[in-house]
Amino acid sequence: MKILHVITGLNDGGAEGVLYRLCAGDLLNGDKHIVISMTDRGIYADRLEQCHVIVYCLNLPKGRVTTRGLSRLYRIIRHSKPDIIQTWMYHANLIADHSLGHSKSQYGSRQKQSDNDAGLQHKRKAFILFAEKNN
Repeated sequence: MKILHVITGLNDGGAEGVLYRLCAGDLLNGDKHIVISMTDRGIYADRLEQCHVIVYCLNLPKGRVTTRGLSRLYRIIRHSKPDIIQTWMYHANLIADHSLGHSKSQYGSRQKQSDNDAGLQHKRKAFILFAEKNN
């Protein structure tokens, strides 16, 4: 199975570490992992590549999306033809969702929000409802 992960970045963080451990722990299952970082290589790109994971970096400016970056994301998704697309953190969720168009891949997202931030909880619930409605 080919699994494509879209993540905001690969710096030292919780989601990044979980992504690395997921890919590293899946070496013997025969699945192929591809990771797209919306920013740079961070600290995990080399580690992921040592686990035979293909890593792409869109090098988007912090807090901004560029037409070139979206176009490259779309081309990578189209070219790699993944069976599953897993997005990590809400920036990647929204951008990947926009780039998927009419993809035949299964799509899922992962993010954790603080229960204390009502505004972010509202956005998360809206995104989950949107994703469920469109599946």
